[in-house]
Amino acid sequence: MPPISRTTIQQALQANGWNQEPDSDGDYVLRFKPDEDHGCRDLVMISIEGDEDDVFAVRLNIDRDFPIDEWKRILMLVNDFNRDYRWPNAFVRFPESEDDTTVTVACGYFVKCAGPVTQDMLSNWIIATMAGADRLFTMLIVDNKIPLR
Repeated sequence: MPPISRTTIQQALQANGWNQEPDSDGDYVLRFKPDEDHGCRDLVMISIEGDEDDVFAVRLNIDRDFPIDEWKRILMLVNDFNRDYRWPNAFVRFPESEDDTTVTVACGYFVKCAGPVTQDMLSNWIIATMAGADRLFTMLIVDNKIPLR
């Protein structure tokens, strides 16, 4: 079994039939069709990080944001999500500009891969992150009716 590498990640993505776009750093972006229940599209970023290139990172966000006037409720719900579920970690990004009227919610899963990895391991980590993100965004958008912008 090989160690974590961009090649092993690409092989896992191809084995699952996921269309990936490499970005300028050689990491991967998966774009999915819009989710009818959520009214937005999932964007999955997959990379290798860390000083020794041994951290497998999966980040997921959606292609729309939430209104800033909902930030307290969003923050409370995201904190509850993090309390109730071990992964993925969810977080709220606040705007850098006073003119921005939205907040972003994203989530991620990070695994230090000290030894060999298999395509199945990588696939399972990606699928688990996507399932957790679906749970998070369903809770925000469908269950709590927080609008998207």
